[in-house]
Amino acid sequence: MAELQLFEDTIAEIAARLDLRDPNREAVETLAAEVSQYYDVDEQLPPFEAVIDSATGVGKTYILTASMELLAAAYGVRDFVIIAPGRTILEKTKDNFTPGHPKSLLGPMSFRPVVITSDNFATPAIRSAMDDESQIKVYLFTVQSLIRPESRTARKTHK
Repeated sequence: MAELQLFEDTIAEIAARLDLRDPNREAVETLAAEVSQYYDVDEQLPPFEAVIDSATGVGKTYILTASMELLAAAYGVRDFVIIAPGRTILEKTKDNFTPGHPKSLLGPMSFRPVVITSDNFATPAIRSAMDDESQIKVYLFTVQSLIRPESRTARKTHK
């Protein structure tokens, strides 16, 4: 049985670069421990799923960004999915990954992810990025964009 891989040096470097507050760094450390427990100790197969529950305004986007940095560096993860509860949060999150935007977090990040949304996923450039296994991608969708609306015809036939 393998030991926990906590990636303390990697997390310290990420925390310094992103200027994480202690509770946010601790959340990333907890995630690292849970991921290692799942894969290294318990030898489970993908997917690993996690929920980080934190209050409004404590820096969930920083935790998310630091977690992406950790998973990319430590495990080679290249695909991240973010499901926003609505369009407002989706737009704010997209701004965090947009170069030049005042709310962008890309400055201290070690990579520039391709942001894939329901608005751009069918474009040739994005399709090409999706096929590039070396490219880090953030799939950013609202709950509503993932649920296919039922047509009136379909409702009538199911009654």
